[in-house]
Amino acid sequence: MTSYPGSTLIPIGTFSSVTQMTQKTLRFYAEQGILAPAWVAPGNGYRYYRPDQITKARRIQMLREIGMSLSEVNAVNKACEQSPQAASELVHRHFMNRQAEFQSECDTYRFLVLGLLDNQSFEETRARPVSVC
Repeated sequence: MTSYPGSTLIPIGTFSSVTQMTQKTLRFYAEQGILAPAWVAPGNGYRYYRPDQITKARRIQMLREIGMSLSEVNAVNKACEQSPQAASELVHRHFMNRQAEFQSECDTYRFLVLGLLDNQSFEETRARPVSVC
């Protein structure tokens, strides 16, 4: 962190507008170590960000939109510092886990719908093979 704000630092309000993250979210991410401001004014606590942090903020938003937890987001951010391939592997692993969860939910919905349509008990429906066209 620099000892004074330079002309390239962005105040939290402007950074909030540019990234479409609320100031409350930015403060929370700073507390969690996800996205710390580049500089905090000692007298008033005002927070400032560097322009290159906009990319990181947008990445965080996208990772959260695909359902990543804060700990997963933090892991991807740290991996980005090492290599794009390491970060990509974490995102791919998350996608594969979400895909498996989604498939399981789809199977449950199919069983439920078949049971409702056939007016059978849930146990009878689960024992019946299901094919999807």
